[in-house]
Amino acid sequence: RGLLVPQRPSSLRPSGRHTTATEPVAVEAAERSPVETAVRSLADVTLSLLAGDEDAAEELFADKAARRTAVTTALDGFDVSRDGLLSRDEAEALFARLARGIVTELAEGSRAPEIARIHARRVLEDDVRGTIKRVATKLYLLADSDEDGRVSLPEFAGLFDQVRSAPDAETFPQPLR
Repeated sequence: RGLLVPQRPSSLRPSGRHTTATEPVAVEAAERSPVETAVRSLADVTLSLLAGDEDAAEELFADKAARRTAVTTALDGFDVSRDGLLSRDEAEALFARLARGIVTELAEGSRAPEIARIHARRVLEDDVRGTIKRVATKLYLLADSDEDGRVSLPEFAGLFDQVRSAPDAETFPQPLR
């Protein structure tokens, strides 16, 4: 199956920087947009951090320029208002995509125990308990460190340090911990 990749609605003018992620369109992995590639990279790093695999997370983000590019591309891709900040709706759309990417990485990856992969596949097929939304909300709450209802670039970049230091079971539902 193809992945869902955000596309700018035709009613919005394209900016000179990045495509804004608002409407999902199915595409194959080889055709991922820069925004989708950035979100998948961030999902892989987040999953490594949640799993306590600091080495894998560090390897994924060893290149600071690549980390900055991934974070900036993801933020810009969901910044519909083009003000350099993510509103709650924009942030929740990004974090829902990030949470889905985390669950997808968990379902497809070989690092997780088989039972975690089975549960992740079940979540992807039918998320009746709202796991992805709960994780997205928790990511938003962690990212909005000044609690102003918006997520800035420094807050979004700092999210990964917040995930690294988050208490295990209290912060993220299974199978994400």
